[in-house]
Amino acid sequence: MAHIQPEGQTNFFGKDSLMPFIGMVEDVNDPKAAQRVKVRCIGVHPEKRNGENGVKTEDLPWARVGMPTTFAQQARIGGKHGLLPGSYVFGYFLDGEDCQDPLI
Repeated sequence: MAHIQPEGQTNFFGKDSLMPFIGMVEDVNDPKAAQRVKVRCIGVHPEKRNGENGVKTEDLPWARVGMPTTFAQQARIGGKHGLLPGSYVFGYFLDGEDCQDPLI
């Protein structure tokens, strides 16, 4: 039987630089209706939303929400995540230290 593990690839899930975070949901109104949310991640995004070192909510990246296998999450079929602004979540940046591709 052939060995299927991709060797030497750094973009293979779990072999790259996954970066965990805890954050607070700030926006659940996904314009694509794809069940994504905007999360302000502790230690990654400043608490301030305005000013010189602030990051506005609209400038945060959209986070995909992992759901149970009982929810299709395909072609807008399935359940809603139920998250509200102010909810705390745990997740990973799938792109590591670039911090632009969050999954919660």
